[in-house]
Amino acid sequence: MKKQRLTKKALKIAVVLGLFGVAVGWFICEKFVYKYEIAEIGEVKNSAETVGFVVRDEEILTAPESYTKENLKYIYSDSEKIPCHSVFAEVYSSEEKASAGYMIDNINSEIEILEELGDKKYNISKALSAVNSQVNSEINSLFLSINNSEISKIQNIKKKLRYLLSERQIILGKNVDFTKKIQDLKSEKSNIASGKIEPDTTLKSPCSGEFISNTDGYEKTVNYKNIFSTDFEKIDPGNIEPEQIQSNVIGKIIKSECWYAVCNLDSNMSSYVTEGTEINLNIPSLGPEKYFPARVEAVRKHSSRKKITVIISCNYMNKELANLRKENFKIAFDNFKGIIIKNSALHKTNDSKNESNFGVYVKVGNYLKWKSVNPMFLNEDTVVCKYDAEEYMCEDYLQPGDNVVINGNDLYIGKKMV
Repeated sequence: MKKQRLTKKALKIAVVLGLFGVAVGWFICEKFVYKYEIAEIGEVKNSAETVGFVVRDEEILTAPESYTKENLKYIYSDSEKIPCHSVFAEVYSSEEKASAGYMIDNINSEIEILEELGDKKYNISKALSAVNSQVNSEINSLFLSINNSEISKIQNIKKKLRYLLSERQIILGKNVDFTKKIQDLKSEKSNIASGKIEPDTTLKSPCSGEFISNTDGYEKTVNYKNIFSTDFEKIDPGNIEPEQIQSNVIGKIIKSECWYAVCNLDSNMSSYVTEGTEINLNIPSLGPEKYFPARVEAVRKHSSRKKITVIISCNYMNKELANLRKENFKIAFDNFKGIIIKNSALHKTNDSKNESNFGVYVKVGNYLKWKSVNPMFLNEDTVVCKYDAEEYMCEDYLQPGDNVVINGNDLYIGKKMV
C-alpha cells in the first residue's frame, strides 16, 4: 500500500515536471526563437557609394617660357568670373617686383577701407556682437586659407578683417582719426613705386569662365568634349593618373559650369541609374549632408556584365567644386517613405484572395494574424512598405504600432503564441 502511494506521488511529480518543462520550452521558444519588432513610419534613402573622377571643361593658362609663376601678379582671385581677352596677370622681371606689385595693391585696399570708414564713422549702427561674430568667422576662414595656401583669398580676408577691426573701434566709442594712417600709407606706396616696378608684359585670357590659379595635372586626361565616346572600361575612373605639370603652367579657366562625375557601380544598380534620372550627389569631403542636384547622362555596361560606368552631370559650380578630382561620391536616387520593417519579416503567399502577394505575421493578443504589405523598396536588411490613406483605412494592412514577427519558424495564421 505504501509502495503504491509512493508510485502515485512519483507519477504526479513527473507530470508536474513534464508540464513545467513544456512551459519553459514554450517560453524559451517564444522569447528567444520568435522575435518581434514594432512597425514604424520612416524614410530610407536609396543610395550607392563609389569612387569617381571629375571632368571639367578646362583651358590651361601658360606664361612665356622665360618667366615662372613666382614672377606673376594675378589680377583675379580664384573662382572669380573672367571675361574673354581680359588681363588676368601681370608679368614682372623678378619675383621681388611681383611681390612689390602685390604690396601696392594691399596698400591701396587699406587706404580705400580707411577712407570709407572715415566718411561714415558717425553713421555706423551695427551691434558689437554682430561685428565680433564676423571677425571670428573671417579669422576661421583665414586659418583655412593659410592651410590651403590660397594666397589670393588670404589677401581678401585680411582686407575684410582690417575693415571689421576698425569698425569695431568706432562702435566701442574710440576717437579714431584715420588721417595720419592714410598719409603714412600713401607715403609707403610712393617709396615702393619709386623702384620702377612696372610689369614687363600682361597676360590675357583666351576665353571666359572661372579663373583658378592652380592645376593638378588631370586637366587633359579625359577629353571633356568627347566624354560620351570615351571607353571607361579601359580607363578606370578610380585609377586615372595625372600628367606632369609643365613649369610655365600658371593656372586655368573653367569654361563651363557643367561638370561630370564618372564612376563605376555594380550592375545591379542599373534599374536606378537609367539615362535622364534626376539624382542628388553628395561629396563626403565637402560635408555629409551637402547634396547637389545632378542628372544621369549616360550608362555604359561593361563586357563582364558585373559593372556599369555612369556619367553624371552637375550644373553647379563654386570654389570647392572647382578643385574636385578623384573623390568619394554618394549617389542618392530616391527617398522612400512608408512603414519600415526588417527584410526577414516579409513573406510571400500564393493565396489569390489576397490583393497583395506580400505580407507579414503580426501578433494580436496570443495569436498570429496575417497582414498585407505593398513593398516599395527593399534591400538586404530593410523593406519600406507603402502607407497612404488607402492603407490607413484597411484593417488587414500593416499599421504603425503592429507587433511584427521578424524571426521564427512554422508561422501560420491563428498560431497560438505565449
